[in-house]
Amino acid sequence: MSPIETLRRTIHLLPEHVANRIAAGEVAERPASVLKELIENSLDAGAGRIEIAVEAGGKGAIVVRDDGCGMARDDALLALRRHATSKIVRAEDLDAIQTLGFRGEALPSVASVSKLEIVTRPAESGTGTRITVEGGKIGDVGEAGAAVGTQVRVRDLFFNVPARRRFLRSAQAELRQCTDVVMRAALVNPEVAFTYLVDGRRRAHYDASEEFEARVTAVVGKALAAGMRSVHHSENGFTIRGMAGRPDTHRGSRSQQILFVNQRPVQHRALSGAIFALYRDHLKARQFPVYVLMIEVDPARIDVNIHPSKSEVRFREQAEATRAVRHAIAPLIRDVRATPRWGAVRRSEGADLGRSEQWELRLGADRPGGVAPPVFPSVRDRWSGEGPVLGAAGASDSPGGIAEQAAAMREEIAAELGVSHEPSPVDCAPEAPPGVASVWQYALTYIFTPLKGDLLIVDQHTAHERVLFERTMAAILEGDVPSQRVLFPIVIEPSPAEAEALETHRGDIARVGYELEEIEGRISLVGVPAVGRDSRAGQIFQALLGELAETGEAKMGGIERVAAGFACKAAVKAGDTLNEQEMGQLVNELFATEKPFFCPHGRPTVVRVPLGEIERRFGRI
Repeated sequence: MSPIETLRRTIHLLPEHVANRIAAGEVAERPASVLKELIENSLDAGAGRIEIAVEAGGKGAIVVRDDGCGMARDDALLALRRHATSKIVRAEDLDAIQTLGFRGEALPSVASVSKLEIVTRPAESGTGTRITVEGGKIGDVGEAGAAVGTQVRVRDLFFNVPARRRFLRSAQAELRQCTDVVMRAALVNPEVAFTYLVDGRRRAHYDASEEFEARVTAVVGKALAAGMRSVHHSENGFTIRGMAGRPDTHRGSRSQQILFVNQRPVQHRALSGAIFALYRDHLKARQFPVYVLMIEVDPARIDVNIHPSKSEVRFREQAEATRAVRHAIAPLIRDVRATPRWGAVRRSEGADLGRSEQWELRLGADRPGGVAPPVFPSVRDRWSGEGPVLGAAGASDSPGGIAEQAAAMREEIAAELGVSHEPSPVDCAPEAPPGVASVWQYALTYIFTPLKGDLLIVDQHTAHERVLFERTMAAILEGDVPSQRVLFPIVIEPSPAEAEALETHRGDIARVGYELEEIEGRISLVGVPAVGRDSRAGQIFQALLGELAETGEAKMGGIERVAAGFACKAAVKAGDTLNEQEMGQLVNELFATEKPFFCPHGRPTVVRVPLGEIERRFGRI
């Protein structure tokens, strides 16, 4: 018998529990997708208060409790059957969906791959109903004491699908995804109060509010919200409102780019690309704008059924939607033309200090009344980090390899500058003629200095990053991290994602030199690293938490990641004005490090332009 004949004889309807497990592959991809469905059900039920609890990143348990309309016994049982709904009656209703989800859409799929419990009670009933389901099979059904509303508890997700469970990531990685779901739901529903518990501890609470800007500040954190501005624009039936960052407010990933269409969180490449194009001229590599934007449009003008989880939408007039979003953001870009990428003098955040005093705090320069510059102990043979912190190490495009070439170049430049692992304040380019500066600054970003007839160009920010990173790592490896108590404790108000990063990296943060105290749920910064200490201690620490909270897999170990983040945030910035002595000292200290040609994140710190290349460009050779 041929395979085709066998197939014809064995075609049959799948049992309902098997069909549900197949459907679960579309709806219940991971704990975060289950959490999203449950929260959307609560919102559609008219909840004014939602409490969310997650254990072991959602792999242990997910609980969503609301004060919505609740369900009677028969409705609750019906909600556990496929294709049961209270929102769709006719086929035409699919063309203008205004709800997020409905009780019966995802519950049977989730129940088929978990141990699920529903406790629910409508306002007109004096008692509630409790239903248990395990692997899609309904178990106990009975009365229960309950407040008006619904509680859904999902335990042991994928307990009966071990292959699927093995593909889940670590509890911390899954928790980040769950936190992102809670954050987005809270952002777009400021009129609803949210409480978020992680492993029994309250991670976040948002009171109900009519002010969208206040909710954005509470969710993303004050530090990020301070760099954002309100947006409101209507055009051709599209209304865009929300908040968007100024061009100088950005993040290292797209995790803070949040779009909603008719209250639904979505991903949309065309709109995201159009927004990025507006900011492009103000951003450097690996920098991304931040925004929380809500687009409202007639539901008949969009299609939300192109993805099983409704995380994508299709606009029937894509060009008009893109144009409306661009027109909403463009005025914000124009309003801050005072801080372009090139040549503008930006006031330091430590403007209350003199320029020399600020630099003393950053580099530890040996100045009257200041502190002596700490020695750069060699970290050779004591630290061999992997990944981007190695810069070009390990790469090879020639017999000698880039690493060997870089090492040779380093020794050559260090010898020319007269520096060692214990740098002294020497002139970095003694060959300059009398009356001509040996170093100079271009575009308030790059340090130029001659070297054996060639031109050396140093990026002041990435160079200082490398200096601070190696100084910090050396202190950590010696077990003596310098820390200094602040005069007045600095209160830190992390967002949920930042709070998770703080819990994950608390030990490494302490090893870098930060001291934290927690009193009555409030976190205070009481000690800061003495290495590169700065008047902006609170802002630097908040920015460090923001970087650690960025989604995506870490490219280096925990302590290296924290040290690199601190170095990046504490280093001088593009736009900071440096005098000749400061520039000379920075160049000297850069070439006293072990890996001077790359910052801890892998960006180059220096470019050497041969004289022959310059002469070739001018047609001399």
